[in-house]
Amino acid sequence: MYVGDLLDASHLGIRLLTSDRDALGRTLRWTFTTDLPDPSRYIAGGELVITGLVWRRTPDDSEVFIRSVAESGATALAAGGGVARTHSARSRRRMRATRSAAPRCSRHGVVR
Repeated sequence: MYVGDLLDASHLGIRLLTSDRDALGRTLRWTFTTDLPDPSRYIAGGELVITGLVWRRTPDDSEVFIRSVAESGATALAAGGGVARTHSARSRRRMRATRSAAPRCSRHGVVR
């Protein structure tokens, strides 16, 4: 499966927030779900890394997480508050964190 195939599955509600269009042809080998602050030791390369952002307390946490994902060879990163989003303060913070991570993903070459 390719990143573009995942985005074409409109029922999943996934949007490409950053990256160049060439990234759509990257191969997804596996998925890996984590909320570890540094999941690098569990990433072998080619993964779609999925996170609920539980590890994020400050913007600097995003830099550490995204760098570890990118340097481990992951293909793409999916982040957010989940399907059953509420309008709680925590959900709003997670959505802001998701949007603010886009430049960091670009800097590290991770599709998000």
